[in-house]
Amino acid sequence: MFDADDFDPALAGAWPVGRGAVYRADIVEAVDGLLLETKSEPSPAEALQSLLNEMQGELKAQFDVFKKIRVDAQGRLDGTDEGEIKLAKADVKSASDALSLIVRTIEKVDGLQRTLAEDRMRAEEESFDDDAYQQLLADIDRKINERVDERARMQVGGGTEAADAGTGPPGSGDGPEKCAQ
Repeated sequence: MFDADDFDPALAGAWPVGRGAVYRADIVEAVDGLLLETKSEPSPAEALQSLLNEMQGELKAQFDVFKKIRVDAQGRLDGTDEGEIKLAKADVKSASDALSLIVRTIEKVDGLQRTLAEDRMRAEEESFDDDAYQQLLADIDRKINERVDERARMQVGGGTEAADAGTGPPGSGDGPEKCAQ
């Protein structure tokens, strides 16, 4: 059976929206600062994501209201007036039913948000074409060359201690002259 006391609607939170979507609140401003400002309207998927986030917030507020109604009605069950007790029982039942419906709706909204996030990730993966792959390889090659140049400068200018640092197999402490033998 559903127990509203154990359910926390905050667990189903708002999902990030748009191309600047991040899942860590502490880096949102940094990410916003790195992205170009766009003047276009949000895409249909972004608009749906925003709508689902708003629905999630509204459902949480309704959940809190019906939980308070149920708790107040449970407090009236100990009264002496038979009419008031019947009314309190009806309030408890209707509030519990509403809470159950809200929880199921929150679960559906969360499912839709997960589907949208998976579709967005799948689209990003599918858009990784041959040009993007070649660009990635060029970027890796550039980083390797930068690291080689840095190591060469260290070896020429910094003596053998700087050149030996980290050139042997892991844990061996061997420098380049020992590895070359």
